[in-house]
Amino acid sequence: MPLKLSPRDSMIAIGVGAVVVLVLFLAFVFRPKLTELAQVKVEQIVEADKLEKNKMKLRRLDAIRREAADIEVQRIALARRMPKDAELPSFIIDLQRLANDADMDLRNLTLSEPEKQGDFSSISFQIRADASFYTIVDFLYRVEEMRREVIIDGLSLAPGDYPMLDANITGRTFIVSEKEAPAAPPNNGSGAADGGTPAQAGGRNPATP
Repeated sequence: MPLKLSPRDSMIAIGVGAVVVLVLFLAFVFRPKLTELAQVKVEQIVEADKLEKNKMKLRRLDAIRREAADIEVQRIALARRMPKDAELPSFIIDLQRLANDADMDLRNLTLSEPEKQGDFSSISFQIRADASFYTIVDFLYRVEEMRREVIIDGLSLAPGDYPMLDANITGRTFIVSEKEAPAAPPNNGSGAADGGTPAQAGGRNPATP
């Protein structure tokens, strides 16, 4: 005999069935998706953290590259101000050019041998020139702007053909001294290095009768 349900029981059965289907859907479909979504979010957070760390590394590398470029510029500028070689011909040409630019008649220029002073050597020079006072001042300002390190130690002026003055300028320029290689340690070995034993050197072996 078929079971007949009242409309009320049918509605209850349908509701119970819907609840069971919903529970099954939440248990086997929705919950795994939530877990998967949570894992994706965790992975996103990890990847975002990695990306931020990589960005920080990139900024540090950029800063290091900029700092290295600045250091190289400073090294080149220092090498120009205090070269390793005396480069006296170019130094003389530079002084003559500055004198010409200042409209100063450079009569004589003498240079001394390099004098070692620790890690650098100094080269003294003396300039004799005919010029007006303002021309001499202009020349000294130009010398101050030279790429090479130059120090003016003295300036003396004597009357000349007015308005010219007889100028005597003394100064120094510098070079970096090459570091000397350390001396080789003395050879304290024996045997062939120091001539061998008396028998090996041609003497008679005491054990031989």
